[in-house]
Amino acid sequence: MNSNTNNGNLRHESLLGYAEEWGLLFERWGLPRTAGRIWGWLHVCEPPLQTAGQLVDALGVSKVSQARALADRGLGVLESASPERKQRLTAKRDFYAFLEREMEELLRHWQGRREEGTLVD
Repeated sequence: MNSNTNNGNLRHESLLGYAEEWGLLFERWGLPRTAGRIWGWLHVCEPPLQTAGQLVDALGVSKVSQARALADRGLGVLESASPERKQRLTAKRDFYAFLEREMEELLRHWQGRREEGTLVD
């Protein structure tokens, strides 16, 4: 296995971990874990729009489980979308990726301001 394959596998595992964190968060909120995993995956996957089959392959969930999780929450899987809808989904994914990259620095900044007593309530 070459390093590109290893890097691709590591990236995929990292994205799956991100989706799993969303699943756990949904579960804590009393929502289906599978719906959270799908939600998280759709924030980071390429392409940004996934068919039901792609979600099944990527997340290892059954079609029945996926359909139930999505139907229970009124969510739909986009088989195809208008350019405007695709742009909105891509913008959301990019925003969450930005937050993920910047969160550690923002937290340090916030903690510093809190310690200084300069936060406004």
